[in-house]
Amino acid sequence: MGPTGFLGDKGGIGDKGERGLRGSKGDKGEQGPKGISIVPPQITKSPTDVEALMGASVTFACAARGFPPPKITWRKQSSKLPVLRATISDNNSLVITNIHRDDADTYICQAENVFGVKNAYATLVVQVPVTFISVPTEIVKAIIGDKVQLTCRADGYPLPKVTWSRPNGLPKGAVVTSNGSLDIYNISREDFGQYKCIAENSIGSQSYTLSLSPTGGEGDETGMNVLIGRQASLRCSLCSVPGFSFTWQRMGKALQSDRVQVKDCSVVIRNVVHSDSGNYTCIAANDYNGFSLKENIPLTVLGLPRFTSVIPFSAVVKSGDNFSLPCKAVGPPKTSVYWSKEHVKVTNLSAVATVRISNVSKSDEGVYHCHAINKVGRISVTTRLAVLRFKFDSPPPLKLEETVGNTVTINCAARLAEGLPTAEVSWKVPCGRSKSHYDIKADGTLTITKASPWDSGIYECTAKSFVGDPITAKVNVVITADGQKNLDWRDTDDSCSGFVQSSYNNTVYYAVAASATWDKTKYYYCPNGFRWACTSETAVIFTIGYYYGSGGHDTLYRNKCGWNDYLYKNYQRYFFRFRDSFQTNGHKHSGKSHRYQVEYSSSTSYFAGIVCLKD
Repeated sequence: MGPTGFLGDKGGIGDKGERGLRGSKGDKGEQGPKGISIVPPQITKSPTDVEALMGASVTFACAARGFPPPKITWRKQSSKLPVLRATISDNNSLVITNIHRDDADTYICQAENVFGVKNAYATLVVQVPVTFISVPTEIVKAIIGDKVQLTCRADGYPLPKVTWSRPNGLPKGAVVTSNGSLDIYNISREDFGQYKCIAENSIGSQSYTLSLSPTGGEGDETGMNVLIGRQASLRCSLCSVPGFSFTWQRMGKALQSDRVQVKDCSVVIRNVVHSDSGNYTCIAANDYNGFSLKENIPLTVLGLPRFTSVIPFSAVVKSGDNFSLPCKAVGPPKTSVYWSKEHVKVTNLSAVATVRISNVSKSDEGVYHCHAINKVGRISVTTRLAVLRFKFDSPPPLKLEETVGNTVTINCAARLAEGLPTAEVSWKVPCGRSKSHYDIKADGTLTITKASPWDSGIYECTAKSFVGDPITAKVNVVITADGQKNLDWRDTDDSCSGFVQSSYNNTVYYAVAASATWDKTKYYYCPNGFRWACTSETAVIFTIGYYYGSGGHDTLYRNKCGWNDYLYKNYQRYFFRFRDSFQTNGHKHSGKSHRYQVEYSSSTSYFAGIVCLKD
């Protein structure tokens, strides 16, 4: 056999064979565990409306299901749940003990889990027994021929119905008013006597009895009270004694008036006025022996109250000042006064009522009434209180966006009222800008000509007047080239997206720059919703003069967000700058504590970014 020959070249890949038969199906695997159903809250037991007597205890039941199991809470629709008297039981029922009238409301059962909220509602109606809130004295005096109102106001729930009764029936023409009072007109002798007021609701009833009796007498009685404008007849008690002649005097002088008629032992005074009040003297002289007797007969003319204090038609008060205005009126009869505003009493009933307001504000404006009351009736006088305060003609907008190169005008005129001169207005412009850069008019208008990004920032106008405290308005102005902030200067590649919130103050943020060199002439925009901060406003936030430890502990950016110590993208970065840093050299150091104070350096190197504040 000869020697083995050389190994030949490797042959090519043959044709692909036919696909083999499919193998048999494997055994069915075991069934996995049953999954958990996620279910939003569902109320399974809703609370029902309750009507209960004041002082009782009530329970509102509520149940719910869902997964996760919902949490059930209770609240009152118009205010907070009663303190100490409202408790939540173990089965989530709301229990209110010793219910008060103001507990009447709608109560809300709320079931909540991470997948939703369900509410159920129930109303509490509090039944309140009848109580009287305004009744006259036990004896009410009235003058024959006059009108009298017997007051009987009652409270409760349901609202009580008020009725009046009298043993021999109510006087003809007497009217029960909607507020429960009984009005009796043209009083006669037959109208005097006992009256009963009855107030009743579904809970029970209360009654009150008073007596209506005459005051002094009617126009033909001796020693009497007579209504102004009526006729008074004075008669001497010696009229029936023969042998006497009679003369009459008042205040030591003979009676002289075309309204006075003297007839022997009587005097008739027609259409009496207040000046007719006084003592009238009947002088009875014996015709035989000259012996004389004197009898004093007092006459009091009753009338509506008369104001003795001057109440101006209107009063003007500066905002913040104190205001007082007394009111006094006299009778007879005895007169009391009180002040009200919009039908609400602001002073108590007294001989002299003074409305007093400290630190007057806009809410004190309005119409004030002084009411004078006596047994004859009541009168009122009105004064209008106006509060001087100044306000902006039209407050400037909170935010104003404009395009670079345009003219921007901000109006900030303020005055006391239409037609009056404008108040003195001063402006505070964004840091880093001088007021000389702007056109500021005497009427408070500020104009920016050929606006640039550096004109962006907070503008604050302050209006001063001799009335009250100054008023201020702030405008956040944003100047952009095309309606969008140019944020190309930013770097957002680190793990914090180049934007970190201060852990010391949640309004302060730090935005990282792409370049590590600070361009003092460049305006760096903060992201939307933020503005570039000033040195001074940040300096008052961060005042701590030391920082915690070293390394990354509580630092702004050092060793955080992917930074290696101060190194990020091959550059050391220390300084976060303010919009006016080109003037102040202020900065926040990336390696210091969040709360560490503002520092100062003029270096344009080691630029980290800028400090931003929320709008």
